[in-house]
Amino acid sequence: MQARDSKTILVVIYKKNINDSITLQSLRNFLKKEDNVNELIIWDNSSEYNSKEEINNFSLSFKDTKIRYIPAIENTPLSKIYNYIISLVSTSWLILLDDDTNLTDVYFNELNSVFKSIFDIPNLILPQIYFNNQLVSPAKQFFIFGKRIKFIKNGLIKAKHSTAINSGMCINVQYLKEKFPGYNEKINFYGTDNDFMLKYSDHNTFFYVLNTKLTHTLNLFSDLINNKDVSFRIEDTKNGILEITKDRYAFLFPVAYIYITFFKFKIKLKKILCNLSIFKK
Repeated sequence: MQARDSKTILVVIYKKNINDSITLQSLRNFLKKEDNVNELIIWDNSSEYNSKEEINNFSLSFKDTKIRYIPAIENTPLSKIYNYIISLVSTSWLILLDDDTNLTDVYFNELNSVFKSIFDIPNLILPQIYFNNQLVSPAKQFFIFGKRIKFIKNGLIKAKHSTAINSGMCINVQYLKEKFPGYNEKINFYGTDNDFMLKYSDHNTFFYVLNTKLTHTLNLFSDLINNKDVSFRIEDTKNGILEITKDRYAFLFPVAYIYITFFKFKIKLKKILCNLSIFKK
């Protein structure tokens, strides 16, 4: 039987060497025995960036945690990765991480404190995620429309009309295996977090927010000038919104289509303006 606070960490990397991943390097620096992380799974969606020697050398940094490296032959959608990992995990909790979340020892220390001091822990524990000094997760979600909030207190937060980004989620594995219906595999990358949060609110009244504040890059907005994947990410965001709408709010499908068309125009206009500003310099 696994300990109440036993954890598996999943880090998904893409087009990045493990030594260049902010997340993996912060885990190397801060993860310790008392954090009770049984396994660190590295899912590499572009394995040509990492050699066996580099993986082995990285693994040597972790004495108390098993390292499992999974090289993918294609850029596997997050929805399929998460569903597969859920079927593998045997610990009590699963932590999801992207490759660019700047973790600190405060995150794990506060998690440990929650497990020790709170008896009836909700099935989801979230850090506060910041991008450009703004709180981006958790946030509010009304149907398909998200709204950022300026401040959130740590503690119990109502799950209904709330959303959060994947990175930093600490999820109860028993809930994932027994009640969670699984990620919608028609959603590839963007939208998997909203899909999870909507389904979570169907079975859970609360989640727990840590006082811990982490920084994370929102890839769609981080570099509109040099980012060659913007068009792909816009289309993937469109797909995620439309799939969630079809699944839960079919009556809003025309509104969703208009909303995503405006969203695409807004992002493309921002990119044009960014390019013009560089040209003028």
